This record gives sequence, structure tokens and C-alpha cells, in this order.
Amino acid sequence: MRTIPRHLPRSAARHVSAVVTSLAGVLAIAVAFGAMPAAAAPTARSCQSVRGHRVCTAASISLTRTRVTAVGGLITIRYAASGATTCSLRATPAFWKGHNPAHVKCHGTYRIRVTPAHTRRAWTFTFYAGNRFGHTIRVNRSLVATAPPKQLLVTPYNSQNWSGYAIEGGAFSGIGGAFTVPTLTSIPGTLSDTSEWVGIDGVSNSSLIQAGVHESDDGAGHTRVYAWWEILPAAETAISTTAFPVVPGDTVGVRIQKLTGRYWRITLTDGAEKFATTQSYSGAQTSAEWVVEAPSYLASDGTEQIATLGDFSKKPIEFSGLGVAGVQMALDRIFLLDINNNTVSSPSVLSNGFTVTYTPPPPPSP
Repeated sequence: MRTIPRHLPRSAARHVSAVVTSLAGVLAIAVAFGAMPAAAAPTARSCQSVRGHRVCTAASISLTRTRVTAVGGLITIRYAASGATTCSLRATPAFWKGHNPAHVKCHGTYRIRVTPAHTRRAWTFTFYAGNRFGHTIRVNRSLVATAPPKQLLVTPYNSQNWSGYAIEGGAFSGIGGAFTVPTLTSIPGTLSDTSEWVGIDGVSNSSLIQAGVHESDDGAGHTRVYAWWEILPAAETAISTTAFPVVPGDTVGVRIQKLTGRYWRITLTDGAEKFATTQSYSGAQTSAEWVVEAPSYLASDGTEQIATLGDFSKKPIEFSGLGVAGVQMALDRIFLLDINNNTVSSPSVLSNGFTVTYTPPPPPSP
């Protein structure tokens, strides 16, 4: 007996070739809603004669990185001084609230988080070290956050459970899209499962917030269709077909949007029908996806097993109305392969939307 299905992160994904194309401009789907290592630390040293004695003061500052992408990241500033009694740190333009420069110890660290943004930004951090005789020296270090690419590189990937598109970047706080619910052709004697969904995370991490529609076929012409939402590591939560009826041929819209703190709103629509729920989620928000998936089940030995993808060769699944809120850095085009490396489910080239086509695997060799 099968357990409740789970819709897992992209499995067994790998590059199938180098970047093959680019999409002009950042995807026009914004809805309303390599870091470089640091070079040697700059230092300053100054000496003066006080009552016949040579007095020297030295200072240094360094950053763990001097350059980050538009996605941002965590940076540690390290500063140190010798021969100093008072020290301060300034950010230009201001990076923190409050006094700027701020009084700091003459030997310490300060951690900052550069948030994602759609434009290039730069800061200069200046460390001041003053001695007891009123002499002050300074040293500075600059940090640059680059702008997002004007063209998204489109990279093909293979996966054992996903087909569709994923955008990689940072701080995705919303995603939307719609898809058609397929009509499955039974694979004789084979249980098959198919899900279409929209979600955030799951490409480079094990978190995922998502919602979509599931089709489960018994191999004898009987297909069960229902909507669901899921936040890993929990299994899917099925939505009552009374509360939200859905049938093959429908177009279902999904919107997932961050509210405040850890709270997110998941909304599904199908014509006049609507379902919404608010849930807590704390994933990294580093990718956003529109996917056709072969779901997974927990086997009796405790391992995850990927189901056989259903046959939707009668008509491709259409994705439309794509929208995402966040910094877009790269676009993944994902092809689903079976265990024999046959391509079973393929996304078309992306324009305003895309289609996913099913290709029946060849019969076993005699």
C-alpha cells in the first residue's frame, strides 16, 4: 500500500551541456508582489615623536569578500589596531542605523548581510584608530554588490523527478502561474502518478513550499484527480474535492506569497473556485519553479521511491501567467529522464509561458 505522496526537491540533477542560450532581458514575469575572495588587508601605520619618544599607531581592515552577486550574502569585517585607545567604524553610504561612525573595540569583527537587490551597489568601510595623544589614522575597504544579469543564461538539466523551469536567485517572496490539468492515458498494469505545481526552493536545498494538482492512475483506466499543498519535510496535504473540485482540462492558478515574518499565503484558483491557506515557512528562498513531477512515496524499507510518471501524451501541459518576485540570476530548463535515461517529459522553449510534452519510453529490448 502506498503512503501519502511527497513532492521532493529536484533529484539527480546535472548539467547536460554548457549554457546553450540566453533569454533577452530578465524574464518579464515580475508580479506585483561568484564571490571574489578578499585581497590582503589594507593597513596603515603612522609614527610621531612625543617628548622625545617615538609613538606608532597601526590599523588594518579586511572583508571576507569584497564582491558579491546581486543575491547578496553574509560578509564579515575584521579590524585591528595597535597603539590605539579609541576606534570607530564608518560605512559610506550608511549600512546600519544609529551612529556612523560607530565606536568599536580596537580589535574585533562585525558581520553584515547584504540583501538581494535589482541594482548595483557599493560601500566603503573605514576603520579609524586614535591614540592617547590625539593622533588618528584611518584605513578602508570597499564592497561591491553587482547588478543582476540583463540576460538570463538558460541551462539544461536532467532530473529523475522534475521537468519544467526553475529560476535561481535570491529572496524569492512570491510566485504565480497557471497550468492545464492533463488527461492521462492509463499505462496497462502500472500505477502512475503525475503532479503539476508551482513553488519556491528545492533546486539547491531541501526546503520547498508548493501547491498544485495530482493525478493518480491505477493502470486500468481509473484516474483520481485532486489539488494539494505541501511544505517539506511534511507530505502533501490533499485539498478536499468538495471544497476545491478539479477535473482534467481545467486551468488551475497557483500563487504563493510571503506575508510577514515566516507566514506565507498559498492560493489556488480554478474558474470561480478558490482555496487559500496561510502557513509558516522558513526556507532559503533561492529558487522558484513551475514543474511537472513524478512524485515520490515512502517505501517499506524507509527509502523514497519515485513513481512512474503518468502518460499525458494526448495533449501537452500548458503553463502560463508566470510571475516571480525576487532577484533573478539564472534559468534552468529541466528534462525528466527515466531510469534508462530515456527523456520522458520535456519543457518547450520559454516565452510568455511553456508547454511540457510527454514522450512514451521505448519498449524493452527483446
